[in-house]
Amino acid sequence: MNRFIEKIKNIFTKKVYCLDYSIFHKPKKYKYTIVFIHGIGNSIEAWQNIVKQMPDECQVIAINLLGFGKSPKPKKDTLYTNENQAKCTLKTLKKIGVKKNVILVGHSLGSIVSLEIAKTNPNMISNLILCSPPIYKTKLEAKNTFIDTDLILKNIYKMTASDIEKKPESYIKLAKFLRSTGIVPAINVNKDVIFGYVHTLRNSIINQNVYDFIYEINTPIKVIYGKLDFFINVANLKALAKHNSKISLKSIYASHEIKKRYNQEIIKEINKIINNDII
Repeated sequence: MNRFIEKIKNIFTKKVYCLDYSIFHKPKKYKYTIVFIHGIGNSIEAWQNIVKQMPDECQVIAINLLGFGKSPKPKKDTLYTNENQAKCTLKTLKKIGVKKNVILVGHSLGSIVSLEIAKTNPNMISNLILCSPPIYKTKLEAKNTFIDTDLILKNIYKMTASDIEKKPESYIKLAKFLRSTGIVPAINVNKDVIFGYVHTLRNSIINQNVYDFIYEINTPIKVIYGKLDFFINVANLKALAKHNSKISLKSIYASHEIKKRYNQEIIKEINKIINNDII
């Protein structure tokens, strides 16, 4: 009976974990804290080439999301939602002592988690920089389009998740290939990560609700996306920017992953935020 009660509790409760993080720079006096949040299947490593190029007057932190890098990897599928990732990230920032003036830089999944954080803690976040954000409409909203790009991408993700569960070793080999060839340089998927990867894909990417609330966010949002990125729906981004004046878009000649071109734009945007504040 006690085990049954415990299982029921686990279904309806979500544990909020402290995540693994690295502080790359912390000056004695600073106003802004720049927080980097990686994409699915990646880790803090995705930001290794940019963290050292941040302004000296800022604190610089990178966080490993739940299920990735050295962060906890619980075997409970309902923990891998955007809402819970945001709560875990906030708990971690609180532990570090970060309370305000945060510039959130998110890539892919990290951009969606960043939006969730900005929704629940608007006074804490000063700016959002979203790279390759996979923002998709809900089924109800998507019905009005002739070619439903969102539905096509979600179906691909559903098939991918099912295939990974059936043949995890094959996907681990693929991840190693993508990493070794530099196609996805920061991907790090092994047997310990597979569970979190699959359920993050289902709960945070496929079943997201970002499109429903992003209109209401008043935090300045800079979206940077690649012209060769097949994982995003540019039409969605343009529609959001049209209806929310806080959102501005920048397209670059790049694919989905964080590489040199993305780093250049992120650095440029952060310097702009810092310099405008000084002026």
